[in-house]
Amino acid sequence: AVVSTQSTGARLRYRNLVEQRLIAMRQEYQKMTRAACVIQAVWRGYTTRNQLWVWLPWLQRRKSRDALQNSCATKIQAVFRGYLLRRRLKQAFESMTYDVSDVDDDVGSLINWDEDEEIQQENEC
Repeated sequence: AVVSTQSTGARLRYRNLVEQRLIAMRQEYQKMTRAACVIQAVWRGYTTRNQLWVWLPWLQRRKSRDALQNSCATKIQAVFRGYLLRRRLKQAFESMTYDVSDVDDDVGSLINWDEDEEIQQENEC
C-alpha cells in the first residue's frame, strides 16, 4: 500500500498538536496542584494560629504543671537520697566494733591526766 506524504505529514502535525496539548494540560494540572498546596498550607497555618490562642492557656498551665512535677520529683529524690545516706551511716556506725573497757580506760586516763596536771600546777606554785 502506498501512503501519501500528505497524510503522513498531517498525522505528524496532529500528533504534535496532541502532544503539545497534553504537555499544556500537564503543566496546568501541576500549576493547579501547587496552587492547591499553597491554599491548604495557608489555611492550615491560619487555623493553627487561631487554635493556638484557644490552647495557649492550657499549654501554659501544662508547662507550669510540668515544672511543678519536676520540682516535686527533685525534692522526693533529695529526701530519698538523704534517707539512704542516713541509713548507710547508721549501718556503718553499728558495724564498727570497739571494746567498751578500752573506752572506759581512755576516759579514765583523760580524767586522771587532767587531775594530775592540776596537781602539778599547784605544786609548782
